[in-house]
Amino acid sequence: MERDEPLSNQALDPIAAVMDWLGACAEGRLDDVLDMYDENASLECGCDGPFIYCGRTTVGTYWSSRLADLAPQAFTLNNVLPGEDPDCVVLDCLSHEAKPIRIHFRFAPSGKISRTVCGRIQAAEK
Repeated sequence: MERDEPLSNQALDPIAAVMDWLGACAEGRLDDVLDMYDENASLECGCDGPFIYCGRTTVGTYWSSRLADLAPQAFTLNNVLPGEDPDCVVLDCLSHEAKPIRIHFRFAPSGKISRTVCGRIQAAEK
């Protein structure tokens, strides 16, 4: 399989990949979470401000503190849907603090996560 082949032409199931990511987060497995991100991935967090983290190393810094202190219901699935494009997935779950969040995932042609954008879900959005 060619690395620059569009994800939609590959065998990877983006929803299954997001479910694997969710399981790794729920179990606090930082190394497994980071292995799912592309080397040049970005993470945009609207939960604690607008912050953007670029590169797997800084994404790792973001996740390390969150996965080290998980609430009992952290990363419980609420809903997962395909995004607008074949390489996108939208996940509604509970954050590391067990607060409702929505995360948009985009995947690179390699099958790794290239971008995540997260934000809190307000009661009216549910």
